[in-house]
Amino acid sequence: PTKNEEQPTKNEEQPTKNFSSMTSSEIAVVSRIASQTLGASRGLQIEPVRPGMSGASVFCVRDSMGHTYAVKRWPPATTAARVLDVHRVLLGGRQNGCRFLPAYQPGGDGETVIRDRTGIWEVAEWMPGEPLNAQASATEIEAGASAIAYFQRSVLSFGAKLQPPPAVLARLQRVAELKPKMAAICDFPDFHGWGLGPTESGKMTAESVRLAEAVRAARSLMAEHWSLVAERIRVDLSRYRQRSLATQFVLRDIHRDHLLFRDGKVTGMIDFDALRVDTPTTDLSRWVMGFLAPEPSLAPEPSLAPEPRGDFPGHARLSEPGPQRLTDTDTSRFDRRRHEVWAAALAGFRQVSPFSNEEAQMARSLLISSVWISLANWLGWLVLEQRVFKADPGVVANRIGDLTRVARSLGSRNHPDGDLD
Repeated sequence: PTKNEEQPTKNEEQPTKNFSSMTSSEIAVVSRIASQTLGASRGLQIEPVRPGMSGASVFCVRDSMGHTYAVKRWPPATTAARVLDVHRVLLGGRQNGCRFLPAYQPGGDGETVIRDRTGIWEVAEWMPGEPLNAQASATEIEAGASAIAYFQRSVLSFGAKLQPPPAVLARLQRVAELKPKMAAICDFPDFHGWGLGPTESGKMTAESVRLAEAVRAARSLMAEHWSLVAERIRVDLSRYRQRSLATQFVLRDIHRDHLLFRDGKVTGMIDFDALRVDTPTTDLSRWVMGFLAPEPSLAPEPSLAPEPRGDFPGHARLSEPGPQRLTDTDTSRFDRRRHEVWAAALAGFRQVSPFSNEEAQMARSLLISSVWISLANWLGWLVLEQRVFKADPGVVANRIGDLTRVARSLGSRNHPDGDLD
């Protein structure tokens, strides 16, 4: 799948843990790539990073001097020109003072892209730090938002222009594309082998069972709510489709795993597969999204109840009847968390650059559409297309489970962002 969940996917590279085994041929390839930029292949320590879902492969490489690098093979469809363009923007950001961006090692021809028969590669500085967890403090969320806004400011001179926001146009198109597919997704016979290849479909594990349960819960949610939600997303985003608004290079997939912290400070930013020109609001909505999932044990089983005001622009209220009904205390906790996250992220952006009330409104609209479209995309990939991902089924189950819980929890009684204006 292409990068970005809304028009498909993501990469969940974990930079300091979850290493796995690798074959001798992989060691030989990575050694060959590393030697083209580092000057020697002897004495290298190579460890693969747990695969994500973008199709990229990342390896942690330490040389004999103790320096550490991230050696990455981009997804198969990626061109050298695309990677060079990404590197050009990131280099400009570093030169403009954004020091938490990685430096890229040039090869013998002076370019930072390595063309090999096995694909397009790069060798980058290994960025220190760890990603935040979903329960991060408001101070940490604000610091992350400030770093994202600082990145945007550092690359403002690359590709800035006025145009209808591509993120809005892409989501409207995707909602239209999903309309005829959703019935097939929801009606498809139940199955326990989602995400497994033909030779693995009989090898059920606890993680594959968990993925089957996550798909079942997501399909149930979609069957009940998609028609109304899709129409409200269409109406809400259509307000921006013909507006000429500021766009520039933005990250577009800056979720929690892609921003690294140490002692409460941002120390690194990774994974730029989705970097493109778009509205800066896409980064705010994507950053916020990673901190909204409630605890799995408290996620409500909603039913859709129309409400004139809605709980979010373009979103009906979700009530929580039935055996998993939330108490007023639980609902208040969700409401407080949503307000805390939105307020912290918006404050972080506004520390660095102007961010209007209209932009905040658009970010909220993009968030709602992203949650539902991302969940619909995952179901389409697994159910209709029978895609197989390099990532463990448990990783996919976590993503689908988080999206399902966010979709549910965004519908509680109070407005999720409070009085941000």
